[in-house]
Amino acid sequence: MGVTYKAYDTNLRIDVALKVISPAFLGSDLARQRFLREARSAAALRHANVASVLHLGNEGDTCFYSMEFVDGETVDARLRRDGPLPVRMALEIALQVTRALIAADKQKLVHRDLKPANIMLQKEDDGAILVKVIDFGLAKAVESESADDMTLTQGGFLGTPHFASPEQLEEKSVDVRSDIYSLGVTLWCMLTGKAPFSGSMAQVMSKHLYKPVPVEQLAGLPASVVNLLKHMLEKQPNDRPQVSDLRKEIETAMAQLPAGDVLLTRVPVPPEGDSDTQAAMATLMDEPIQVPPLPPPVGPAPQPQRPPIAAGLEHRNPSRLLPFVVGLVALMILIGGGAYLWFPVQNAAKSVSDVPAEKPIEVAKAKPQAITPEPVVSTPPVMTVPTPATPVEVPPPAPPPPPKPSPLITALSAAQESIDSEDYPSAMVTLVEIARKLPEETEPRRRLESICARFIRDEKPADRESYEKIQAPLEDAAALGITSAAVLLAENLRERDPVRALDLYEKAALTGDVIALRQGGLLYSNRTQPGDMARAVSFFERGSQSGDAASAYLAGESYLLGKGVTRDPMKGIEFLNQAASKDYPAAIDRLGDYYYRERKEYEKAFALFEKARQLDWPPSFGNLGVLYMNGKGVNPDAATGADLFRQGAEKGDPSSMFFYAQCLENGVGLTINLIEARKWLELAAEKGDDRAVAELKKASK
Repeated sequence: MGVTYKAYDTNLRIDVALKVISPAFLGSDLARQRFLREARSAAALRHANVASVLHLGNEGDTCFYSMEFVDGETVDARLRRDGPLPVRMALEIALQVTRALIAADKQKLVHRDLKPANIMLQKEDDGAILVKVIDFGLAKAVESESADDMTLTQGGFLGTPHFASPEQLEEKSVDVRSDIYSLGVTLWCMLTGKAPFSGSMAQVMSKHLYKPVPVEQLAGLPASVVNLLKHMLEKQPNDRPQVSDLRKEIETAMAQLPAGDVLLTRVPVPPEGDSDTQAAMATLMDEPIQVPPLPPPVGPAPQPQRPPIAAGLEHRNPSRLLPFVVGLVALMILIGGGAYLWFPVQNAAKSVSDVPAEKPIEVAKAKPQAITPEPVVSTPPVMTVPTPATPVEVPPPAPPPPPKPSPLITALSAAQESIDSEDYPSAMVTLVEIARKLPEETEPRRRLESICARFIRDEKPADRESYEKIQAPLEDAAALGITSAAVLLAENLRERDPVRALDLYEKAALTGDVIALRQGGLLYSNRTQPGDMARAVSFFERGSQSGDAASAYLAGESYLLGKGVTRDPMKGIEFLNQAASKDYPAAIDRLGDYYYRERKEYEKAFALFEKARQLDWPPSFGNLGVLYMNGKGVNPDAATGADLFRQGAEKGDPSSMFFYAQCLENGVGLTINLIEARKWLELAAEKGDDRAVAELKKASK
């Protein structure tokens, strides 16, 4: 949506998070007004678990807002660093987010983009974790009079597909239950380390819409937690808990966890068949510590009837060995925690028999074993402690060399540097190369999609020189299956190579790309081959099913006029209403024309034309002017009608130019001005207005 900075508010004298919204999302006055309205609604939300909006403003065409700066880390960062969270911690985070949703629901706000990256964890002074939901400034205000007014963009889905609810993906009306679904996916991610569904964007969206959640991924979690997730992730909003009930369900699940459970995590199961690993896990810390045997003693003849203490040790008075064993173990600990020394036998040392006797220790009786006597040397064994050697200074080990960054990280860093300097061709070359070398990595492909989508959104490269700079890496990216690269190629080949462009649109349309569906349909509609128009309508219908307002408008026009399909006005109106619900002005104006010409419902036509005019649609100025001139749906007013023609003409509408020229020529609603009339008539003819062309021909005779 834009870029966020840590900033210092010189008035409040505090650190803030400053979010600057990308102009691409505020490309019209309507979108800007909608953003301001929704941000103001979000600013009214005050809750301990929400990063509050502090200030809203604009500079030029750019809007921005500042919000409370949260000094912590996102759940996403925590998961990337440590993996899945303990169950109790994950539930506690979900509970605090639920409290934020309860407060938002009272303000009729829906976040629409709940995910680990939008949940901050802040450690309090007492060590507790405080959860803060961020980016409520981009939330949707639920308004009863505009239930479908749901995006800042001109049609299309806003959010993150991996965490979006089914109704959000279908661009239906949403409420807090959509956020509950997103919170369920987030909780799933916190517990397992990954989202429930994976794959391409289209695959993920399809799975959210139609596939049951893969509960097998939750093996080992408490049943209460599994049931909670299943309830939150129901496909139908009515089947999910209300937000107040959700809080109770989470609290119940937490209460059913084992007492004192702070780090309740599932022990990873070794791979099947890995018997060595399984055995190691099973016997960890169960094996006795093995002490290496001492050298065989030399002394009096053994007593075969007594059982040995251990292999290699003659059964002597245990009290005589105790000080030696204790000393030996202490020495082993001091010189390395497990190393041991063999001591030489020397006649000049002090005899073990001279060690003062202590209280005998209890030794468990072992099963008697028969030992065959063997002749021994009569000299008693003696042991000495060696004189410590002069310590040798050992130089400290050299620090290990710093780990080399992976090729992926190196390539991504290089690509990002090129992007930051707006050297997109170099960035694309780097990303294509790494995508080929590491086909299993998704990040290079995601960044290629982002770069190409940026060119499409900004309508670049429009000129031949700009296109030639990126053509080679663009071809490579398209060959890798990057959808936006194929669309961008097709956009630049429409005029030069329409056959290749159609092929690229066809391939991109298979992924459900709305631009490919809309533009491919338009390209088909401009051809004259048999079946082209029918193919175009099928593209428009699929685009409308994906939520594209322009495609819905084009499908509606086709059914109203019977172009490529059997004429069906009711179906055409249905498509036009779908586009109009997203404030698509061409569809609103076309509906007004239908009610004016075919239904003769002039007041309804007037209301539709007026709404389209407010959206700055040039033809609507001329259509309103006609109603004022004829007194249809409104009191007749020639002056107002002439002024509307003038405004429409200045905005480039050919019909308004023609009507304004007629007013200037005949003095209708304004003073006669033949020179101005001629100028506007010629401009209308240049724009292709047939009536203006006919008037000029008549005047030339």
